[in-house]
Amino acid sequence: MTSNGPVGRSRMQDAEGALDALNEGLDLLGIRLPSLGLDVVSLADSSARAPLINLGAVTPEVARQLGKALLVVHAATLHDGPAAGATS
Repeated sequence: MTSNGPVGRSRMQDAEGALDALNEGLDLLGIRLPSLGLDVVSLADSSARAPLINLGAVTPEVARQLGKALLVVHAATLHDGPAAGATS
């Protein structure tokens, strides 16, 4: 069971925000992860460091699209330096 207190809501909101950001970025690239969602087990575990985002299984075509997108971003960072807002 998830916590109903402010910390539990904050964890849930943070996880939902991260999920939304990932989904938006993937949508811009035309990539859909059919199993993308919050991991309910990690949400229920209040001792967990952070809730997990379940990326799920993908078709070979989606794996190729993801790989290509990552290679393009990597090449751009080598040429132009790290993208704004990128974390290491």
